[in-house]
Parts: sequence; structure tokens; C-alpha cells
Amino acid sequence: MIRAGRDRGVRTITLDAPPVNAMTPAMLDALHDAIALDDDARAILLNADHTCFSAGFDLRAIAADADDQPILRALLVELSRVVGAMRANPRPVVIATHGAALAGGCALLGGADVVACSPDATFGYPAALIGVSPAVSAPFLRRSVEDGHARRLLLDTKTIDATEALRLGLVHRITDALDDEAFDIARVLASKPAHAVRATSDWVATIADPIEATIRRGLDASIACVGTEEARTRIKNAARRR
Repeated sequence: MIRAGRDRGVRTITLDAPPVNAMTPAMLDALHDAIALDDDARAILLNADHTCFSAGFDLRAIAADADDQPILRALLVELSRVVGAMRANPRPVVIATHGAALAGGCALLGGADVVACSPDATFGYPAALIGVSPAVSAPFLRRSVEDGHARRLLLDTKTIDATEALRLGLVHRITDALDDEAFDIARVLASKPAHAVRATSDWVATIADPIEATIRRGLDASIACVGTEEARTRIKNAARRR
């Protein structure tokens, strides 16, 4: 599901669930533990293997779920927990994304301090197409992009390309040498005095809008859509197409 290693102060966490790194509760739980691990790493790099960064939740598992969809509920809870752990981490978090980062995969970007992507990367929140609200992602997304752009990205199910993502502030760098450059970014961040990095992160969190309540409310709004007949039908149809 994921792999982790450390080199020159950087803890690299790699999504490894072929073919599209579809998210399961177990995968997100393992990702949370890898992010929250308290060791001597001084920066975190999250990247992915295979053809895309992540296509979001495992729709086939959700489609085969019971009527009240406990797997989808667990996925929403775990996704919120993972992105919250990245936001709260005293270590700088760098994300390197190639191919598609969709729905839950795109939501992960909201936990990063720096996002680098390849020129072919695409991004979007198509959850509404299957009757699922992306509200769980809203508290994190609106701290990455302006409110108007956040509303459009969450409500418009179309994907955007790397150039548009850079313009909006969803990503910070586009590069053909994604793996090397993302690691270099993380390595430089890891080389900075840890106490200064921590103090800066803590201060940015202090002056930001209060987020804990909105994280909970965003999660509740997404969970409120779970289990409807329309959502179950749309998820099953989408799972067949995937």
C-alpha cells in the first residue's frame, strides 16, 4: 500500500497500490502512521509509484459495500485525519505528484507545504459526480487557494492541468525532473535549523483561521451524503467504468 524510507533527513513515503493508487481505509491508516511517526527525520516527501498519484477512493470496494456504506464513511474519516496530520506536522511536507491527483488524491495536496508536479499532472474533485460531497477537503483547500477558486474546484467536476493548478496556487512548481527536484526541495528544507522551522510552522498555524472546528464540520457534511440511493447507484456505475 505504501513504502517508507529515510535519506539525508528526508522521510520519503510512497503510495504503492497499483494501478492507480486507489485509497482504502487500511492504506490511509498506514499513511497516517507514516506521516505522524516521531523519528529524527526533518522533512517529509510524499510521492507515488505507477501511472498516477492517486485516483481517489477505491470505488469498487465502496460499490460492494453494505447499504450504509461503512467503507466510504471510514475513508472520509481517515482522509480527514491524514491531511490534518500533515497540516499539524512540525516537519515540512513536500508532495510530488504526476499523472492524476483526483478527489481524495487531490485532497492530500491540502496538507503540503510545497507541492511539485510533472507537466502532465491533472487535478480535480469529481466526487459530486458520484453523489459524494468533497466538503471534507474544503477546510484544507481554502488554505491553499483563494476562496473563490476553492468553491469552483469543489463544485466543478472538471479537471485542471498543471499550468492552471500553478496559477491558482494548488501547486508551486512544475518540473520534468519531478523525483529529483522534489527530493532536493525536501532535502533543503531538512537542512534548515529544526527549531526555526518548527517555530515558523507554529506561528503560521497560529495566525491562520481556526481550523479544527471547520475540519470536523467538513467531515460531517461529507458523511451526511453517505448512503443515499442516488449515491450508491452512481458509485456502482463509476466502479464499473474504472
